[in-house]
Formats: sequence, C-alpha cells, structure tokens
Amino acid sequence: MLSNQPTLIAHPHWRERDWTATPVVVGVPLVGAAAVALASRNAGLYRLLVREDAILEWGQVLAYGVVVVIAVATLGGHWRQRDIGAALVVGGLALISLLAIGEELSWGQRIIGFGTPDIAASNRQGELTLHNDARVEEPARLVLLLGAVYGMSAPLLIRRRTPFVPSRTLITFFAVVVAYGVYRLLFLEHPTYVQAKFSEWPETCFAVALCLWCVGMSRFRWPFGHQLGHKS
Repeated sequence: MLSNQPTLIAHPHWRERDWTATPVVVGVPLVGAAAVALASRNAGLYRLLVREDAILEWGQVLAYGVVVVIAVATLGGHWRQRDIGAALVVGGLALISLLAIGEELSWGQRIIGFGTPDIAASNRQGELTLHNDARVEEPARLVLLLGAVYGMSAPLLIRRRTPFVPSRTLITFFAVVVAYGVYRLLFLEHPTYVQAKFSEWPETCFAVALCLWCVGMSRFRWPFGHQLGHKS
C-alpha cells in the first residue's frame, strides 16, 4: 500500500544537471524585470502587479509558503540521514519564509481585521508590519540586500557543493535584488511611486530564489514515483 508521505532521497543537494530548463530559469528574473518596467507605462496594469495584496505580493507569499511546506515534509529526513547542513539550511529558510509571510499578511491583521496597535504607530501604512515601519524600513531593506549579495556571490566564490550555497542557476534572481537595492540606495533617496513599487519584482525574485534553493536541496519522492527537484 502506497503511503501519502514523501520519502527523502539520498544525497539531497542540488545537482544542476537535473534542471533541464536551466537557461529558462536563469532568464526569468531579467525578462520579468523588463516586463514590470514596461507595465509601469500603464497605471492600471502596474497597480494590478505591484500594489498591496496584488499579484506579485501573493506570488511572494506562495513561494515562501512552498518553502515552509517542504521544510515540514523533509526536515526530519535530513536529520535522520545525518545531513545536518541541509537540515540547518532548510530550517533557516523556513524561518525566514515564516517571517516574510507574517510581514506580507500583516501578521493576520488583513485577514482578521483587528486594529493597528500603538506599537505600530510609526508604520507608514498604518499596519502591524516591521518592513513599513519608519524605524525599521531602511535596515530591513539593507538586510535583504546583504542576503542577496550572499546569494549572488557565494556560488561564484565557493565551488565545493554544500547546502549552504545556492545553485549558480539562482545567481540572476539574487542579482536583480542587488541591482535594484544598490541603485535605490545610491540614486533614489526619494523614489516616486513607480520606482518604489518596482521593488515588488526584486522581492519576488528573492522569494522564488529561496523557494528553488529549498526545492533543490530537498529532493523527495511522492507516491507514484514523482520526484520534486529532479528529472524523472
């Protein structure tokens, strides 16, 4: 009788040759950046993509949610196989993803509809979030930038295969985050609405990169032989 539980496969580290669509994956962040930039010429379409609770924000929540699901499904398997590095990375990515989901959903405020507490009085959107708080906004953006710098540079500097380094396939995802972050830091002290909301695309790239990093390490087989993150 087939079990509905996924089974972790030996050696759960990313092997890029398993990803037959690697050129497509590499190009997605760049094509997406161009598409979002073009969409900014149409106010209605741009708002549909980048405003609060719109397409890109929910895409980020979905990507982070996948990380959490994979972590729940595979963390025990990594630990039992004594793959401590993979367990630490998957667990860390899951914690980051839970924090990001909480921030995107205003820690349930938008779903439940409770009032904004006094602790969030400095929030420029009047919600219970940290990344929109005037006191935390810039440090949060810097943390995201530093994380992306690591994701972009580590695969180039560390050639040894290790779960602590994402695949080189994901460099362009992190590079889009770095390019926007550096440009905004140096040249956009007071960005316009279009310039500020373009950040939703780099943030989406970051979320998808973490998701694919987690998928690549946690290659597990579902019933009927389907294997996630691995060519059948």
